[in-house]
Amino acid sequence: MKQQRRRWRTLGLLLCAASLSACGPSEKQKAEAAELKRIECLDKFCYGDVDPMRDYAKDALLKLNGQWFIGPKEYFSGQHGAVFYWPSKTPEIGLPDGKDYPEKGKPFKDVAIEIFLRHHDGVMHGPNRIDILKQAEAGGRLVNKKTIRPGLEQWRVKDEGELDPGIWYVATDYVAKEPNAAVVWCRATETTYGICYSSSIFAPGIAWDMRFSAKHAQDWPEIFLETTRVLQLLKKV
Repeated sequence: MKQQRRRWRTLGLLLCAASLSACGPSEKQKAEAAELKRIECLDKFCYGDVDPMRDYAKDALLKLNGQWFIGPKEYFSGQHGAVFYWPSKTPEIGLPDGKDYPEKGKPFKDVAIEIFLRHHDGVMHGPNRIDILKQAEAGGRLVNKKTIRPGLEQWRVKDEGELDPGIWYVATDYVAKEPNAAVVWCRATETTYGICYSSSIFAPGIAWDMRFSAKHAQDWPEIFLETTRVLQLLKKV
């Protein structure tokens, strides 16, 4: 009896193995896996990629939305963005002659302006940031708005829906042309320890995000200009 049960068990295992081997992934599952792989490879090097020719000593290579871009290595040393230090505007790798610069040796998060690039569907989801602030003002949710200096406003609004607690800074000289990018939101009301964020479209199908210490928030117009300049160094190949 025991031998018969063992034979049935063995036969059952063999039938299960044969069934699994015969089935495998469906065509739908294969297509879904291929699409996930395609999306994963939009912003990173993948098997089969052929690097474009470039000056390896000077140029960093980035893959964004399936397209190749090059930028100066001193800023674009990573695969997904750029870094410079504030307020000296020194690129991430430091000065060309290796000499000290004002931020050298300080905590990275306190002095770095970080820019991240990624693929994007190119669609503005919801209102831009300046319209969000204007809607808050019209809706009676404005706590305080003041001009810190010519070209820079500070807004505080009540938290509701898309508005998180924090402080908003508006680079007023550039907001007409860049109603999203020229507005930065800073987490927490204590600017010494908060983080500021902004984002916008870099090119069709590509967006940029940035972050920096809120202790530099009152330099926002100048940081915005330098961020724009550094992004313009990135060229499609």
